[in-house]
Amino acid sequence: MDFATNSGLLEELREHLNDAITTIIEEEGLIFSGITDLKESWDGQSYEAFREKCETYRPAMNSLISILEAYKDMIDKVIVESDQLVSDIATQLHI
Repeated sequence: MDFATNSGLLEELREHLNDAITTIIEEEGLIFSGITDLKESWDGQSYEAFREKCETYRPAMNSLISILEAYKDMIDKVIVESDQLVSDIATQLHI
């Protein structure tokens, strides 16, 4: 009798989290680069007010990235621990 877990869904979730993190980082760069590029055609106090307001969102984006990375790390740990648990149980049951 075999005893095993299927961690495939967790691994799939981990990959989706990796993809989301990469996409957010790339999009954040494009957004803030675009905001900087606006200065070429829009100058003055209104641009600076707009840019400063946009900058207030950067910490939230960085927090989102950190949260997703922590969640991904947790999933990695669960995968490893569940595999170890299965191994320990199989050893104890002499399977």
